[in-house]
Amino acid sequence: PSDSEIADKHYNQGVTLHGQGQYRSAINEFTQAIRFDSEYIDGYFMRGSSYHELGNYERALGDYGTVIELNPEDSMTYSNRALTFYKMGRLAEGITDLNIAIGLDPNNAEIHFNLGRAHFASGRLSQALGSFTRSTKLEKENGEYHYYLGQVYEKILKTRKRVSHSLRLSKIR
Repeated sequence: PSDSEIADKHYNQGVTLHGQGQYRSAINEFTQAIRFDSEYIDGYFMRGSSYHELGNYERALGDYGTVIELNPEDSMTYSNRALTFYKMGRLAEGITDLNIAIGLDPNNAEIHFNLGRAHFASGRLSQALGSFTRSTKLEKENGEYHYYLGQVYEKILKTRKRVSHSLRLSKIR
């Protein structure tokens, strides 16, 4: 068998293991695939995903970075790397990656949704509202997207009520 065929065999085994939640074993298979083909983009992507699932975010970032170097037009890798940044509390970097992903794939509802979550977590309610609104327009039947859109509206209303209440109190004094 050629190196490419051997790499594919390891990759496919890794995908199966990943799907079964056996992330450490999956990482070993993806690493073998990459050993036989140093530019095996899917191998790096899935290994990064496995590292992410295990909470090894630095290694996940490394693999996602390699995918982006090899294929800078891959919106889903930017999106996955953004989720890793999000888990690490590095929201600004995640938002940057999600904006790049949207530039590459403007009609991807999941990317808009993830951007909304990042904006919401960083307190940028108007930006979150825009992202969640866009995700619900792209996928009208997705209940999760509508739920988060409702959460933003609820938070905006509470904020407005607090401001209104504070203004009334200041007039009384």
